[in-house]
Amino acid sequence: EDEVGADRNLRCIADGIAARGGNPYVIPLGAGHPPVGALGYVEAAAELVGQAEAMGIAIDTVVVPSGSASTHAGMLAGMKAMGSPIRVLGICVRRDAAAQGPRVLKRTQETLELAGLSDDVTEADVHVTDAWLGDGYGRLNDAAREAMTLAVECEGLLLDPVYTAKSLAGLIGAVRNGTIAPDETAVFLHTGGTPALFAYEEFLAP
Repeated sequence: EDEVGADRNLRCIADGIAARGGNPYVIPLGAGHPPVGALGYVEAAAELVGQAEAMGIAIDTVVVPSGSASTHAGMLAGMKAMGSPIRVLGICVRRDAAAQGPRVLKRTQETLELAGLSDDVTEADVHVTDAWLGDGYGRLNDAAREAMTLAVECEGLLLDPVYTAKSLAGLIGAVRNGTIAPDETAVFLHTGGTPALFAYEEFLAP
């Protein structure tokens, strides 16, 4: 949770790159900075809704990993700005839901303000669950391992243990427990992270 320390270290790394003639661009992690990283997901929300409409698909829920809250806040801000009823369900990957919910709300409000969009998001719009967080950030658990196995065996889709495996585990679990109904259409947002697989070889190889 030492985001200030993490951002300080980012700046040190960036200064080192600049000293070698590079031109680093730093997107800070801490919530005290403008949510620049969330803006891309505002655009992603519009793209997703546009593609769904063109295909005649009515989306009920979008499932995203919820950590720094940039992905979650950007997607929720985009949906709210369009007046879309699509629920954004955040699967906690870093902290529990009691701490994550207020963070998502604040970051969504800040994202809407940064984008110059109407701020009408409320606590009722924020949906987060920590049921698949397990032992914490970056710690692989059985549900995430199951999601990784199903994704690669059934879809040829690689997930990383930190973000996407836990968010797909959350989608699977939400279907199993009825949070997402059988007749609903849910979209799993894959946020990348495949290189992280190489750091988990000893846990995944068996």
